[in-house]
Amino acid sequence: MIVFDITREMFSADIYPGDPIPRVTTLKSLKAGDDYQLSRISIGSHTSTHIDAPSHFVRGGRDCAQIDLGRCMGSCVVISWHGEITAGTMQNLLNEYQRPSRILFRGNTLLTEAAARVLTMFDVKLVGFDGLSIASSEVEVPVHRELLSHDIVILEDLVLDQIEDGKYFLIALPLKMEDMDGSPVRAVLMMGE
Repeated sequence: MIVFDITREMFSADIYPGDPIPRVTTLKSLKAGDDYQLSRISIGSHTSTHIDAPSHFVRGGRDCAQIDLGRCMGSCVVISWHGEITAGTMQNLLNEYQRPSRILFRGNTLLTEAAARVLTMFDVKLVGFDGLSIASSEVEVPVHRELLSHDIVILEDLVLDQIEDGKYFLIALPLKMEDMDGSPVRAVLMMGE
């Protein structure tokens, strides 16, 4: 079995404008003579490779602890695409790749509202991107709401530049945190036995 780590390193990742910068504070240090090493980390809930919980944009939506983990793991397809994806293009891609339930887009890909609606009609469970967001700033809120209100997991800020298009097995599990709107994940793709 081959395992591909598609997670961006937390402390060197680009930060979405306005989000907090990750910080590490050393509380105990072996170098300083303490018996063990202990650190405190401070990050935003959408730092580095992460999932968006429905509660990120949907009032009363599920939090990270309530996300169906089955949506975050399973067969997926990686598709290279650069630019905006319209409804027609999304429908064609879903049909071409035999209606995958999890899709990761490689390249500078942005969804339109209509493309997001197509994903909900095709019963997609997860959609992922290697960018900081899934849509342009003009439609970012409605695109997120469309997907998250249908419990489609959004996986953002992946590292897919070395991944070839094709079929894989994805694991990208959120931390179990109640009342949280997003969670960092360690995302991996696997292929073979």
